[in-house]
Amino acid sequence: MCPFSSGDRSRCWERWFGESNIGVCRSYGCKKVIYRNAGPDSVHHWHAGHIRSAAQGGSDNYQRNCAPICDECNWEIGSGYTRTNKR
Repeated sequence: MCPFSSGDRSRCWERWFGESNIGVCRSYGCKKVIYRNAGPDSVHHWHAGHIRSAAQGGSDNYQRNCAPICDECNWEIGSGYTRTNKR
């Protein structure tokens, strides 16, 4: 289960991409295009990923510890640390 509420997920997107419906995965080195309203079966689906996982001492505060990342990066990172592209 995701610790971020749907509202937090939306605010996470807006923090990084504003009102745009298209973004790029924020995981360092990934260039995958993600869409704000992509469904879970879409190749453009995204997750509200922890920058620092709970296992690494990170919080569930979306303002400080959340970045929109593609589902592939989120699964690959697991409980590790997301190195984000700079805004």
